[in-house]
Amino acid sequence: MVNTNACQVILPNGFRSNCGNSPQWFDTNKNIGYSNFDFVDKYFQSSHTVRRIFSLARKLGFRSFLIETVDSALPWLVTDDHLLRRRNCGFKHSEVYRISFFTSEKDSEIFNQENFLGYAVVKKEYFGSPIFPSIYVYESVLQPYRQEKQNNFLHCKRTYQVAYPFGTFNVTGALYAQQNAKTFVCAHVALRSVLSLLLPEGDISYSEINQLAGIDVSQYPLGENNKGLTPDQIDKVLESKGITSRKIFHEPQSPSSNPTDLVSEFSRYLYGYIESGCPSLLAFELTGKSGRHIVPVLGHTFNEDTWVSDARYAYFGGEKFYSSEGWLSTYLIHDDNFGPYLCIPRNYLATDNFRLLYGLHYNREALCFDKAEVVALERLKHFALANPKKENLSWFNRFVVFAKREQLVLRTIFISQSRYINLLQHYGIEDSTIEQLRQKLPETFWMVETSCSELFSATRAKFGEILLTCENVDGDFNGIAKPLAIRLPGVIYFEDENRPISTSMSNYTPLYS
Repeated sequence: MVNTNACQVILPNGFRSNCGNSPQWFDTNKNIGYSNFDFVDKYFQSSHTVRRIFSLARKLGFRSFLIETVDSALPWLVTDDHLLRRRNCGFKHSEVYRISFFTSEKDSEIFNQENFLGYAVVKKEYFGSPIFPSIYVYESVLQPYRQEKQNNFLHCKRTYQVAYPFGTFNVTGALYAQQNAKTFVCAHVALRSVLSLLLPEGDISYSEINQLAGIDVSQYPLGENNKGLTPDQIDKVLESKGITSRKIFHEPQSPSSNPTDLVSEFSRYLYGYIESGCPSLLAFELTGKSGRHIVPVLGHTFNEDTWVSDARYAYFGGEKFYSSEGWLSTYLIHDDNFGPYLCIPRNYLATDNFRLLYGLHYNREALCFDKAEVVALERLKHFALANPKKENLSWFNRFVVFAKREQLVLRTIFISQSRYINLLQHYGIEDSTIEQLRQKLPETFWMVETSCSELFSATRAKFGEILLTCENVDGDFNGIAKPLAIRLPGVIYFEDENRPISTSMSNYTPLYS
């Protein structure tokens, strides 16, 4: 299984592994009157997406940036330019620049990992008129400006390595890219963004995506490729890379469209995928236009003061528990038209506009959160009814009270054994219990955290968690979720043993992050 939250350094592609040519430094702090707007207007034709990247660098505190020209002989560029010529669309030549952002000034001679913020590769393509080239961001990886302290949770991210003459630095984020609308479009760049989070090599070229999808873009009349990739073509690419997907398809006039009740729940499924680090693709129909758009979804924001969670439970006949989705405020996305790290309000896309959702992972079980959540709720309620309150375990007793009242908060996460054990070791659990967990737990499983409303939202903490495995999963994602263990304040209960094991962890514990 490839972990989408991985901190490993990905072997870089040519844009990252090769140092650029003709380096130019620009100070943003010392140059009196420096303006991002002026710079982008002058060098990149007021590009909205380039300006967005410079604005993010400003928020991150950049004080200088380096611009290098990229060698046009890089294989990806050679292939892309060759296809543009074959399409007979008047393509002449291209220029490519790598822009790198730092928090140190250009003459400080101090460039290290701490002051590297990320980079962007910008391509100019010239068609007939050299005065007005087509400009787009070929790729970019920046640190996200808002982090967990600001209630932003980028669950899907990778660490990339970038080489310079003065050192090699890492940047952790999600790869952003923009379409050129000729040889690759929004579906290609969205697919590239999510695949870069899953593939061991950390990236994929557009020519490979087209090859796997069975597309020869050189045969398309100019503009026809704007139709993008069909779901069947996306399926081909994913299957060729060994990636499991779970798809909700909504085409009102198509007999293959999913049932209405499933389509109406697409937001719930999207949240379930993202919370377990499964990058997703979300497509929608444009209002008043004959077109579709697709974006990668990479994380979400958290609103600790939301009204939704309590109101849904008390006023509108929701489930007899609090889903952690109730505190979700927005989804974090990339949009190739507008830039990286943008937010979609949780209910902004109506069912009428929604067309397609993909959850992606190497492990099929990771996409079956709904099976785990149902079983977890029933098992926790049964456990509370079967276990009386315990002396000197006030937080265990609070769990029992909230479970009996049907007021538990549940948050479902797919996790590996190693990460779960590291989590408990961080809490300070006994070595003997850790050894039992190593013997009894599978390599991966579902962890459903259980809490109550105030503890979850204000303290970011939980009573504990129930662990489950999902077995006998077939192509339709039907399976049976089976409990493995329950950990609560002061106790761990293994399903294959008759009595709980006492532990020293008698208090509430932080939510998994």
